[in-house]
Amino acid sequence: MTLSDSAYISTILPIYLIGMCFLSYIFFGRIRYLYMILWASLGTFLSMFLSSTGEIIFGILFAAYMLVRDKVSDLFWIFLFMEIYLFIINIEAFVSQIALKINHPNRIPILLITCFICNLIFAIIIAWLLLKKRKQIDEIRTFMAKKSKIGKNIIMK
Repeated sequence: MTLSDSAYISTILPIYLIGMCFLSYIFFGRIRYLYMILWASLGTFLSMFLSSTGEIIFGILFAAYMLVRDKVSDLFWIFLFMEIYLFIINIEAFVSQIALKINHPNRIPILLITCFICNLIFAIIIAWLLLKKRKQIDEIRTFMAKKSKIGKNIIMK
């Protein structure tokens, strides 16, 4: 089952936008909209044209950029985002495979609604973290920055 380009973008772009919003806050202490839009657009573009390979390339490019620009401890957050992204995408792929097997005439709207619900849940969790757990997030980031070996160990294992 294939989605139109606009349907695919509408399922992938929100995940990248929400994730980049959170990472922007983690890295810079505030939401940087241009940063968020540029990286989310690149991730969506690579995902759309290169599928899983594009997502891997995006993760490597983003990690390399942040490694050069910022701290090694920030790699932990990038890889955490990529894991969450893959988790959400796998849920959406699972639902699409079920819809394909059922061969229901409304399978595309069912898939899009499921993707919307997954993205909405992700957005609610991120909003809750940014609004209610900001102090804990700042403490974790500061701790990870001071103890960069912990972040490296988490990533490498």
